[in-house]
Amino acid sequence: MMKKLLSATAVSNPTWYADERVIFHGQAKPYDYYGAKDPTIVYYGGKYHVFYTGANQGGGWQMLYTSASTISGLKNASRIYMSSIGENYFCAPQVFYFEPKKLWYLVYQDGTHGAAYATTTNIADPKSWSGPKSFGISPETWGGIIL
Repeated sequence: MMKKLLSATAVSNPTWYADERVIFHGQAKPYDYYGAKDPTIVYYGGKYHVFYTGANQGGGWQMLYTSASTISGLKNASRIYMSSIGENYFCAPQVFYFEPKKLWYLVYQDGTHGAAYATTTNIADPKSWSGPKSFGISPETWGGIIL
């Protein structure tokens, strides 16, 4: 049986729309006092799950979590510091689900391992993430890698 190949046609003049912001800094002081950046977002189980970097007053970077059933609902959703990971410096989160292991993976930068990751079976529970696990790349050698 042969499958028909689908083709995508480039749109020569795409239109982009920007709506109001939904992630604001200062909603989880002191962890995002100065900034909220690097959001990674997953829609799963009827909710948008957002992990982002917060900048604190001491110059540190931490990750925070929020979720809501709508994008606009993220504006007022509570923010939770990712304390279960247990790092002083951890930022630039990226999240994905790996079906063969049935685990969510949170890949990020940290001050101990350089490039690290944490896992959970429940993306909706920010306290369920494992502590940091190393990719085996030290902070001194990984500086040019972008996650």
